[in-house]
Amino acid sequence: MSQPNTTPAWRTSSYSDGGGCVETALDIPGVLVRDSKVGLGPIHTYDRRAWMIFTEAIKLSR
Repeated sequence: MSQPNTTPAWRTSSYSDGGGCVETALDIPGVLVRDSKVGLGPIHTYDRRAWMIFTEAIKLSR
């Protein structure tokens, strides 16, 4: 987990119900992910390629 030095541009999923989702942001090390209900909580960093594979797998499972 990391805490970025700059303020990332957080995005909430279009499927979010207004508070029960994750937020993502692009950053130098990769993709940042946090709980939308805990804005100052932990931030997880994932490799961009791994994140792309993960999100594509979710899309295919729908």
